Amino acid sequence: MAITTPTEEIMSGGPAIVLVDPSNPQNIGAVCRAMANCGLTDLRLVRPVEGWNCGEARALAVSAKGMLETAKVYSTTAEAVGDCTHVFATTARRRDQVIPEMTARRAASEIRALKKVGAGVAILFGAERTGLQNQDIALSNVVITVPLNPGMSSLNLAQAVLLVAYEWLQAGMDDPVEIVDPTIGRMPAKKQQMEVFFQHVEQELLVAGFFPNADMRDHMMEVIRGWLTRTKPTEREIRMLHGVLATLSGRRLGGKPAHVPGTKGGTGAKARKRRSQLPADAPEDA
Repeated sequence: MAITTPTEEIMSGGPAIVLVDPSNPQNIGAVCRAMANCGLTDLRLVRPVEGWNCGEARALAVSAKGMLETAKVYSTTAEAVGDCTHVFATTARRRDQVIPEMTARRAASEIRALKKVGAGVAILFGAERTGLQNQDIALSNVVITVPLNPGMSSLNLAQAVLLVAYEWLQAGMDDPVEIVDPTIGRMPAKKQQMEVFFQHVEQELLVAGFFPNADMRDHMMEVIRGWLTRTKPTEREIRMLHGVLATLSGRRLGGKPAHVPGTKGGTGAKARKRRSQLPADAPEDA
C-alpha cells in the first residue's frame, strides 16, 4: 500500500540501525524499506552475508534501494557503534547480564530525547536464527523488549526493525517527553573510547594475573564491561580511570606511573615499556 506521494517531504535522521550477521539479502532489502517508511536512514551492517547487495535485496527495498548503496559495513559490532554514546539492543531471550530493559515504545521516547541533546544512538538487531550474542549485548546500555504471544514471540528481521522504527516515528508525533537521565549535560564517552578503555583494563588484569584461566577471562571481562557500560561514564571519567590504571601499574613496577592513553606521557624506560603493552588501537598522545 502506498504511504507517501512524490510531493511529500522525505524524513531522515534518527538512530542508526545495526544488523549483526544478517544472513538473508532479502531481509536486508526489506529492512531498508521499513527504515525509509519511518524516516530512518543510517544503516550499518556487521559481517553481512556475501552478495547482500544483490537484485533480490534491491527488489525488496523498492524505492529505498539507495540505502543499500549508502549502508556502512563493519567487521565487528564494536566498530559499528564506535561513534555512539548510547546503544539499545533488541532481544527476546532472557540473559544473565544485568542491563536495564524497556519496551520499544518507552525506548523510542528515550531515544528521541537523547537525539535532541546530540547523543549518538544505535539500535542493534541480531542474526535471523541466533539473535544477538552476549558480547554484542554487553555493548548496550538498554535492552528493548517487545511483549508478544509467549507461544510465538519470534519476529522476522524486517518485522522487528519496522516495529521499533514505527515506535520511533510515533514518538515524534506525540507530545515531547523530558528524559530522566543524569548524564544529560555531561555526555557519556563514545563506544570506541569505552572499547579502548576495556582493552586497557584487560591488559592490566592480565599483567596482574587476575584471570584464573583463559576460559574465565572472556566471562569476567563481559561482567566488567556490562557493569561499567551501565554507569555511562563520561570522556573525562574514562581519562581519569585510565590514569588510575596507569598509576596502579606504575606502583606495581616500582616506578612512576606510566603513559595514560590519550594524555601526554613520560619518555622514560618504564613509560616506553608500558606503552608497548597497551592495546594496538589505543589513541595517540594528545
